[in-house]
Amino acid sequence: MTEWLILAAGDKRVHGGNSGYDDIPAEHYSWDSTVPRHALVKPGDVVVLWNKLVLLGASRIDSIDVEERSNVYFHCPRCAGQTFKARSTLTPKWRCNMCFHEFDNPNETRKRVTAYRSSHAGGWLDLQGLLTGSVLRSVSMNPKEQLSLRYLDWEKFVDALEQASVGSGIQKLAATVPDIVSDELPGGFKEGTVRARVGQAAFRAKLLSIYGENCAVSGPSIHASLEAAHLMQYSKHGLHDFNAGLLLRRDLHSLFDRKLLSINPPSWRVEMSPHLLHIQGYVELQGEDLRVPKKPKIQAIMALHYKEFREAVLY
Repeated sequence: MTEWLILAAGDKRVHGGNSGYDDIPAEHYSWDSTVPRHALVKPGDVVVLWNKLVLLGASRIDSIDVEERSNVYFHCPRCAGQTFKARSTLTPKWRCNMCFHEFDNPNETRKRVTAYRSSHAGGWLDLQGLLTGSVLRSVSMNPKEQLSLRYLDWEKFVDALEQASVGSGIQKLAATVPDIVSDELPGGFKEGTVRARVGQAAFRAKLLSIYGENCAVSGPSIHASLEAAHLMQYSKHGLHDFNAGLLLRRDLHSLFDRKLLSINPPSWRVEMSPHLLHIQGYVELQGEDLRVPKKPKIQAIMALHYKEFREAVLY
C-alpha cells in the first residue's frame, strides 16, 4: 500500500498540453500514461487530494478502470512545447511559457495512451481547507517535486492535520484519518459492497455555490461539517435536484432524516422534537427561521416531512 498526494485542480483539470480530465475529487480521479508514475497507483492505495492551494480530502482507492484510447495533445507552433495556458483577456489567446511565442491556435497531435480512472467515493473524508498547499508540499516525500502524483509522508500528514484541527471546531477529526489506511477491521466488521451516490460531490458543490458555508438551520458553519441533504428521498428517486436540496450541519442532517427536526411550512421556522428540547445546542434552534428563501418545491416537500415529524412526535 502506498500513500499519494495527488493534484486535482477542479472538475476539469486542463492545460495547454491536453484536453483535460473529468475529475470529481470526492468520487474519482483520472490520469494517463503520459503522467510520471502512472502505473504505480493501485487499488488499496491511499490518496490525499489537493488543488495547489488547499487540501480537499482523503480516501482509499476501491478500484481503477484502465483503457487504451487516443488522446489529443496541443503544442506551441514554434517550439512544440506543451507548457501554455489560455489568456482570458489578451490576444492572441495563447502564450508559450518556453519560447514566449503568442498564437491563436496550437498545433494538434494524437497519441495512443493508457487511461486510468480511480474510484474512491466510498471512503471519502472531506477535509477541504484544513491544510494549505505549502504545508502539503512540506509533507510530501520530496517537497520540491512538481509532479501530479507525489509520494506522501503519511505520519507527517496526520501530524499536520492534528495541529491544524486544534481550535477549528472539528474536534477529533484528524483521529479518523488513520482509519483510511488501516488494514484491520476492529469490532468484527466485515467487508462489503458500498453503493456510492454518483454525483453527490457535484450536488454538494452546487449547494455550496448557492448558499455558501451556511447551514440552513443553524447558520454559518465549517465547510467540512456541511452535508448536502436531499429533501426527496434519494434512495427512491436517484436524482440530484438543486431546488429540493439544503445544506445542513452533519448532526442536524441526521436529525432531519430521523424526523427529530422539521420545518413548519407556514411559519418557515425550525421545530425540534420534544426529546431534544433539554439539550444545549438544540433547544436554541427551536423557533429559528429557516435560513433559505421559501421556494414552492421546498415548501411542498417540507409539508410532507412536517406531517411525518408531527406524527412521530405524537407517537
